Amino acid sequence: RIIASMEGTKVFIPWKGEIAWVPATVTGVQDDKFIVQPEAIEGENEEAMGPTPGEPLEVSLKDEGLEEFDALPLQNMDQPDEGCLDMCHLNSLHEPAILYN
Repeated sequence: RIIASMEGTKVFIPWKGEIAWVPATVTGVQDDKFIVQPEAIEGENEEAMGPTPGEPLEVSLKDEGLEEFDALPLQNMDQPDEGCLDMCHLNSLHEPAILYN
């Protein structure tokens, strides 16, 4: 099953509040739900209220904010710390990738 191979994948999950998208790691898959561990938010948004880093959350592609996606939006792993000047070079180009660039 392809979906099971997502374990360990770095993704973004939608979040209501000050931060629209939170980086997370997929730790498991159960039926049509993903178990993810949110990562600590770094940079200028560190003080924003997000999910507790490392605390498992259950996410589904049917959740609000993910309806337009066929899969959880992937993080760009080889992105320089200062961001990418030409976003055409990003491996994944979607709303959360642009916001985290």
